Amino acid sequence: MKKMRFVCMGVLVLLTLTACSISASREQECLMLQDISLKPVLKQVLHQYKKVTPEKAQDMMSENVIILDVRTQEEYDEGHIENAILLLDDEVVEGAKTVIADKNQIILVYSQTNARSEKAAMELIGLGYREIYDFGSIADWRGEIVGNWAYPSYYNYFGGELPPDIVTPIDFAETIKVNEKMPEFTVHLTGENIKGYGANYDKARYYIISSENHIKNITITDDKGDLVQNIGDLSRGNESLEKAMYGLVFEDWNFDGYMDIGLSANCDGAIRSEPFYYWLWDDRLRRFVKNEELMEISEEGIISINKEEHLLRCYTYYGLCNEARYYKYVKDKFVLVCLEEEIEGSEDKGVRSFH
Repeated sequence: MKKMRFVCMGVLVLLTLTACSISASREQECLMLQDISLKPVLKQVLHQYKKVTPEKAQDMMSENVIILDVRTQEEYDEGHIENAILLLDDEVVEGAKTVIADKNQIILVYSQTNARSEKAAMELIGLGYREIYDFGSIADWRGEIVGNWAYPSYYNYFGGELPPDIVTPIDFAETIKVNEKMPEFTVHLTGENIKGYGANYDKARYYIISSENHIKNITITDDKGDLVQNIGDLSRGNESLEKAMYGLVFEDWNFDGYMDIGLSANCDGAIRSEPFYYWLWDDRLRRFVKNEELMEISEEGIISINKEEHLLRCYTYYGLCNEARYYKYVKDKFVLVCLEEEIEGSEDKGVRSFH
């Protein structure tokens, strides 16, 4: 069930509300919300959320327990815990009642890497399910697996030194058509990918725990190979892009008829998450100019655009309280004009209000 409010503002409203993040200080952060009617909903969810180890979950399993897999169909088919029921993570709110009729049922939830299981557990609690236990990642499971699931490569750790990082050079290029009247440009990135090891939660094994792309230089050339712009050495000072993904996103973010550059802030270059770094084309200067304002907006959520209405949308998903903010580009500034809110998975009338 969703409760939604759409608030249009003639002026930019200064938002002082804190996001409902799921973290160690989750309760303190969530209770900073200004609308007092929302607090009981969040307190109930945070109080009921339970995290258990895979070993504890295995001990709890019986005929009266539901094992819930909230990964994709492909991931489930590749390998899943025996007797697990699949419920896609983006269908939990609408689909839970079709697979779990009893809200007093003990439910053990897992996913691929823990993020989706935590989100699903919160949503199920919001729907009124009382016995939800999140046991995290299938990679940490040591029981039976149905299918051809391949565990990560674990090694003995026992408190010794972790292996050195694996460093691989990055040399990546992609083309962009800034404007129909201009030649095609090639955006060229160089740097290195660094895969780091970490110890497993039981401190007995280690495995690759991170993969980061450190982009050090971006150059732009025209269709003849001539240098158009050297954005510069990005490995020094405030210009560092040390966790940038080298997948590029091209879009007209400010609706001026010229394509701009976005550089995603994710790992590996395979999944195109939302851009974190932006350069907008300035036709007066005939070059791309870094835009700090858009970078700050992108830190809050997923950015998309409405080309017909010339609106930039930033969607933030908090699990229970989600919001979409809409911006107009006016006089070289992104101005907040509308705010859309929703409360998911609850019968309570918890809606934030703005004055």
